[in-house]
Amino acid sequence: MISAFDVYLVMQLDSIVVAVAIVAFLAAIVAVVLGIVFIVSATDGYGDKSHTIVRKPLKIACAVAAVTMTVSALIPSSKTAAAMIILPALTRDEVVEPLSKEAAELYGLAKQALKNAAGVDGDGK
Repeated sequence: MISAFDVYLVMQLDSIVVAVAIVAFLAAIVAVVLGIVFIVSATDGYGDKSHTIVRKPLKIACAVAAVTMTVSALIPSSKTAAAMIILPALTRDEVVEPLSKEAAELYGLAKQALKNAAGVDGDGK
C-alpha cells in the first residue's frame, strides 16, 4: 500500500535532484580551488606542512563531488518514479475491478435512463 508520504516523496524528486546537483556543483568548485592550492603548496617553499594540510579537504571535496554527481544522475524524475511506483499500485486488480463493475452498472443505468427519456421500449422501437 502506498502512503501519502510516498506520493509526496515521489512528487519532490525533481527538487531533490536540483538540490543534490547544486551540492555537486559547489563541491566541484571547492575541489578545483583546493586542487590549485594543493599544486601551488607543493612548490611554495614551506615544505610538506601546507601540502599535507590541503590534502585531506581536497580528498573530501572530490569524494563529495563524485558521490553527489552520481546520485543526481541516478535519481529518476517525478514522472518516471510515478510510473514505476504509483501507477502499478493504482492499476492493481483489487483497485480496478470494483471500479469497472460500478462503471458497467452506471453505464447500464444511464443507457436505461436515456431510453426512458426518449420513449423507446426494450426492443429499440
